[in-house]
Amino acid sequence: MIRTFESPAEELLTILAEECAELIQEIMKMKRKDHYASDLFIEEAADVLLMLQMARDMDLLNEDAIQARFKVKREKLKKWSNL
Repeated sequence: MIRTFESPAEELLTILAEECAELIQEIMKMKRKDHYASDLFIEEAADVLLMLQMARDMDLLNEDAIQARFKVKREKLKKWSNL
């Protein structure tokens, strides 16, 4: 039986959290195996991206705020990583 949620937003965020956990698990498996080509990684990443798109569609995420944050994160990556 599917649990009843207080709102569509609560349900979406619950599923998003679950999908993020599954993506993290697959990434850690890839790191352990030192093998970075994984069909499951693609599936899990797509699941997370879909849930984020749905969050945007429900106005839980603002596109302008996301784009602004992308710029901030890119600058941090230049400083703290080799990406």
